[in-house]
Amino acid sequence: EYPGDVLAALRKVTVPSALIQSLLANGATKAVTFEPADQIAGLPLPHPCDFEWRFTRATATAVLTRVCDCTKPGEAILLVGMPSLVVAAMNSDINRHWNVLGTDDIVWSVLKELTSGDTRFSHDAPRPVRPATAAIVDPPWYPSAYIELFHAFVGSCAIGAQIFVGVPPAGARPNAAVDVQRMIETGTDFGLAFRSIERSALRYRSPAFELAALAEAGLLAHLPEWRR
Repeated sequence: EYPGDVLAALRKVTVPSALIQSLLANGATKAVTFEPADQIAGLPLPHPCDFEWRFTRATATAVLTRVCDCTKPGEAILLVGMPSLVVAAMNSDINRHWNVLGTDDIVWSVLKELTSGDTRFSHDAPRPVRPATAAIVDPPWYPSAYIELFHAFVGSCAIGAQIFVGVPPAGARPNAAVDVQRMIETGTDFGLAFRSIERSALRYRSPAFELAALAEAGLLAHLPEWRR
């Protein structure tokens, strides 16, 4: 649940218990100031209008491990719009070719510069020479956005490729379950076969603009990676 909503719900309790009083006190205590290092060293901070959510270091490592387990050395893996995974792959010695689809902004300009000397990476190739045998995509959770991304990456994958897609959790909004079902149906329309859902598999870094918004709402506790 969104921390601001939790705070609002706790404040509505007319006779708060000792536990609720403790939670309210903790939430109003400024534990740690925000540091840009809480994001990704070497990359610009996400712009508030971009609504960019970056994986934590542990999540990025775990996801790369998963895709490497279902691919072979030298095969291509497609990374769609996830700076944290590009950085994690760049800092690893994994023997895979990384096909990267990004956006036209300062973050991806920096990523292209950082990976320019690494022959494992290719950026924004419309139809890469080596079709990907696995892909990771974490699209915005709105139909127009994820349909556009499916159009962009499905044709770059080999037959039988495994596709990992980030989807909204149950508490993200009232119709989250319906949205997930629609995303599955969209994948099916593009020729994919649904396999399974893993809950709470992805943990995100809280961007600076979200921490600032929570502080403005009175939640001063430091929550660097609350979102799954």
